[in-house]
Amino acid sequence: MTESRAADAFEALASFLEANGKGHWLIRGTPTPEAPHPLWAHLVPSSLRAFAARCGYPSLLAPKLRMTLVPLHVQPAIGLAEPGFDWHLYKALLQTAVRRANGAFFAGFDFSDVGGWSLRNDGQGERVWGVEDSLAIPGDDQGPFEDWLIARFQEVHLLASKAPTAGGTAKKKRPSDPSHELRMYDEYVPLYPATVMQDAKWPNGTTKSQGAFLDNKPEGPFRFFYATGAPLASGHFENGVRQGTWRYHLPPSHTEDSAEKRLWGEGEVKDGLEEGPWIGSDSGSPRERTRVFRSGVIEAQELRG
Repeated sequence: MTESRAADAFEALASFLEANGKGHWLIRGTPTPEAPHPLWAHLVPSSLRAFAARCGYPSLLAPKLRMTLVPLHVQPAIGLAEPGFDWHLYKALLQTAVRRANGAFFAGFDFSDVGGWSLRNDGQGERVWGVEDSLAIPGDDQGPFEDWLIARFQEVHLLASKAPTAGGTAKKKRPSDPSHELRMYDEYVPLYPATVMQDAKWPNGTTKSQGAFLDNKPEGPFRFFYATGAPLASGHFENGVRQGTWRYHLPPSHTEDSAEKRLWGEGEVKDGLEEGPWIGSDSGSPRERTRVFRSGVIEAQELRG
């Protein structure tokens, strides 16, 4: 049996709820020993994989805590924006494999797919951050995943201890499993490739990128495009890894003139991650904006002009 403190806590909670007439407060999952998507793998702790291998992706249906866990393979298809990025730009950078993700949405509050919790790694290991409106809440670090999940199970246990025990022998009507709704995202997962691929195209047939490959890895100057054909990003690869100066463009629909190729930012990339100051603008204003990155995460922003 896979060792998992969170799985032990969940199984103990399930037994307690069943014994106290509140088995309808949760829906068990099916044990699923699956691997996360490569673009998100660096964010998923071994404790989450161990929990899923034992318990799958259960749902909590307690009166004040309703949530469902998102399957690892589906995480790429659920939109999670990165603070400081234009959402359409960020999504396109992931779908062209220009960069990897900074956050993985792993649980929805009240079964939402835009609010709940994500996994991030800002140098302190994989940790849980709150999410609102598909955006990781800046500074909302809620701690390591396994400790966080066990604390949620403890909350439900406490709620059940205080709630009156159901009388009689009639079974409570079990609601439909909210995790079934997550299956709609399966069809979108292929839109997130793990690496830059030769002759890659958007679903509408538009070319995703232009550049040379060496030993099946991107090499030298490269250009990437939105599904509309507008410029998305440009820069250099060395042995399949982004290095040096890169430029990201806002999608044309977010500019005052659809023909304008407004720059979101230009700056340095080291070993595939943005580093240091990036100078550009944003979708709301052409005013110059400087964003400061550390290991691919925006730490600070300031407006000029």
